[in-house]
Amino acid sequence: MTKELFTILTWNLNGYRARIDEVKSSRKLIEKFEADIICLQETKLKEDSSTYHVGGYGDKFNFSKTIGKTNVPYA
Repeated sequence: MTKELFTILTWNLNGYRARIDEVKSSRKLIEKFEADIICLQETKLKEDSSTYHVGGYGDKFNFSKTIGKTNVPYA
C-alpha cells in the first residue's frame, strides 16, 4: 500500500484587507510549496465580500458572527 502525501499551507492573516497585496503576491509562494490545501485564518471578511477566491483552488469559508461594538467573534 502506498501513502499519498499532500501539502497544507496555513496563514494567519489577522485581517485580509489590510494585507491584500501581500496575499496576492504570495501566489509564487503557494506555487513553490505546491500547496494542495490553503488555510487562511482570521481573514476578518464579511460574508458579502467578493474577494474570497484564490485562482486554481476550490474554496470553503466559515464565518464567525460578531457581538457588540468591538465586533468580537464568537462561535
